[in-house]
Amino acid sequence: NSDSLRRAQLNATGHVVSIELVATLSGFSGYSVADFAFRRDGLMFLVRGTANVKEFGTYNITSGVYTAILSGPPQSAGISNFGQLAFSRDTLYNHNSGSGGLSIVNQNTGALTATGFVGRIKLADFAGTCSCQHL
Repeated sequence: NSDSLRRAQLNATGHVVSIELVATLSGFSGYSVADFAFRRDGLMFLVRGTANVKEFGTYNITSGVYTAILSGPPQSAGISNFGQLAFSRDTLYNHNSGSGGLSIVNQNTGALTATGFVGRIKLADFAGTCSCQHL
């Protein structure tokens, strides 16, 4: 485990060209980060947890401030469906690897709205496109 967030630059064949430190995350000791996604303005949304709690929140890499938006026991109703995160333009999506369901995430409350899509393949990860100039 590491509290360091790093950016890797890849060449056209997928080989690492360079790795640089972007931020050292404060307040993450004892937590595992399940997934994260950056909004266009550079704000990081993430799912993190311990054996006793799972959280959806934001982390401002400039100020070092983490803000929990939704928190609870890992199997509680609201938080248990969080898995993989990705942005498409300004919309944040969540993929539940257990059910295969795809939801839109309310970025202020953490509420999930089902898109109606349920994949037969349950993904371990998925990503969106982002050109984040703030990193």
